[in-house]
Amino acid sequence: MTEKTTKEEKKSVYETLSKIDVKQYLKKKMGLDYLSWA
Repeated sequence: MTEKTTKEEKKSVYETLSKIDVKQYLKKKMGLDYLSWA
């Protein structure tokens, strides 16, 4: 696997995950929004 292929795969994963709407899972704590890992 070349370095170029690795960068392309990471970009693809980021692009895929960044399109997911997670607003329904946001929680608030001390005035900040966060996603619970639990």
